[in-house]
Amino acid sequence: MPDQAEIHKKCISKKCEDRREAIELLKAHFSSLPDKDQAWQDLHRLIQDEDSGVRWIAAKALGRAFSQVPDKDRAWQDLHILTWDEDRFVRRDAAEALGFAFSQVPDKDRAWQDLIRLTQDGDSSVRGEAAVVLGFAFGQVHDKDRACQDLHRLTQDVDNLVRWGTSRALGFAFSQATDKDQVWQDLHRLTQDGDSDVRMEAADSLGSAFSHVLDKDQAWQDLHRLTKDEGCGVREFAYHSLGRASVFKATETNNKDALKRGLEDAVAYFEKSSQERSYGRANFCYPFYRAYLAITFQDAKEDEVHKYLAKAKEALGGSEIKNELLKAIENLAGALQESQHLKDRSVQEVASELNTYRLYCEKAAEYMAAAEDEAPGAVKLMRRCNPLLEGRIQAIIADIQEKARLISSEVDRAARCLSLGDPIKVHQCCMRMASALRVSCNRFPDEKRELTYDILIDIEKEEELSAVLGKIELAMAYTLPEIEAERKEMLDRLKTIEFSMARLNLSSGSARKDLFEIKTIIKNFQDKTEARGLSMEELNEVLKERDDTMIERLQKMKEDWLQSVEEMAQSLPSSDENEKILKEIRSLKQSRKRDVLGITGDISSIAGLLVGLIGLAVTIKSA
Repeated sequence: MPDQAEIHKKCISKKCEDRREAIELLKAHFSSLPDKDQAWQDLHRLIQDEDSGVRWIAAKALGRAFSQVPDKDRAWQDLHILTWDEDRFVRRDAAEALGFAFSQVPDKDRAWQDLIRLTQDGDSSVRGEAAVVLGFAFGQVHDKDRACQDLHRLTQDVDNLVRWGTSRALGFAFSQATDKDQVWQDLHRLTQDGDSDVRMEAADSLGSAFSHVLDKDQAWQDLHRLTKDEGCGVREFAYHSLGRASVFKATETNNKDALKRGLEDAVAYFEKSSQERSYGRANFCYPFYRAYLAITFQDAKEDEVHKYLAKAKEALGGSEIKNELLKAIENLAGALQESQHLKDRSVQEVASELNTYRLYCEKAAEYMAAAEDEAPGAVKLMRRCNPLLEGRIQAIIADIQEKARLISSEVDRAARCLSLGDPIKVHQCCMRMASALRVSCNRFPDEKRELTYDILIDIEKEEELSAVLGKIELAMAYTLPEIEAERKEMLDRLKTIEFSMARLNLSSGSARKDLFEIKTIIKNFQDKTEARGLSMEELNEVLKERDDTMIERLQKMKEDWLQSVEEMAQSLPSSDENEKILKEIRSLKQSRKRDVLGITGDISSIAGLLVGLIGLAVTIKSA
């Protein structure tokens, strides 16, 4: 790492070449410099430099450093000023910087207006860059209706670069657009644009938006039409998007043969895309999905799988950005290897697993795109980079794990697998947790169940892991109070049984009435358990280990009752009825039931025997 004092010295140098070197160093090393206040002061100074080349690099540096700048209000003002700079390269890179910084700028409405203004700039490169950034910023905009109108207007711009940038933006914005029909019509029209670069970006955006497009048949036809385009870049992206769409369709089916066919189609499309260009994104996607197909449906040997994964790694190349993917690929490889040991899985399990790989494979492709296209692609990288790097996610995971322990053992087991070191496994664990939470929700009142169900269904549609974890946390926040209320109700009923047993006096005149009351209370407890759909295991889950003391007390009272019943039966003269009661007593004494339903069921049976013995004793006494 360069010496910070030396950077500062260059910042205040009168030599333009020193200041340019200083801003390059600040751009590259801002995050690792120990004195952020000094680094920010130096950056702020160079943003106002008289040399446009320094300001140009400073705009880039500000975008990348924005999240770590101590004074974000001042940084935002600097960024706003840069969008008005007299130099077109400075304005272009200020637009890019807005893409990096948008989520953290204090005034998002004003920042959006800055971007709209830049789409009307006199320089086409500025307009194109601003149009791209509109897509990155779309999710952060408050007035999405107006934002959709802005994008619609820009799709009709006379400048090819603006339509090119807007084509990219539509792919990023589609999932959150309020008027998806209009956005779809715009994207459909752009696939027929007269400029091949615009058609290429439209083809790529169709792949990103495919899962959200309402008219998937038309989108599919558009992509097939684009595979016959005269531009090789258009064909490459069309085939790649068909591969992405095929994987998505495979994850949506409930038929294993259809899933296999979808995956085979995807592999074929990715292969064709990779043949259009030797270093495209499909060069990673093709061998990766080929490995998954081999494992899942072709019973491939380990060396064959390693061969495909080696090709996927090879496709990453040697750039620093691509190298960040290596760990993710190792995780994917490990997950694929694990799937070799899971034979005869249901189509739902395979589809869910494939969906997880789809999300991460597409993220890998985006990293690759960023490496190939350093300017707008770098913004895309920052927008879509792995959210697990955020420190707050660790706190969310800890909270999820704590709550999971209180809900059920299945949810708890899935939650224990959550680890920042392996995002693939995190996603799979979240899907298992969502499935287990849906089972728990079946016992809730309608309004509570529907609310939680909606959240759990949305989880399966989320692509960003931070959003998945956030919704898991929210679903658990709704689930836990219901579980606790259910637990309290069951405990109260058990306490009523315990109290009734404790106050029973067999020698009193109301003994038979009290015994019938105990049987009724137990019957109501069992009926309530059945009405909630609680199995024996689920009931034990509701009561949890900390309530074992009550169950132990009930078990002890059951054993004491059995002793009393046996002594009472033995004290009466021998008879067929008495022998029958003694036989039932011996059977109950051999009972190994330790669960709450079993114990309360035995207590109900003992109460019935006591009623019979009291009646028998009265009959003998009368005789």
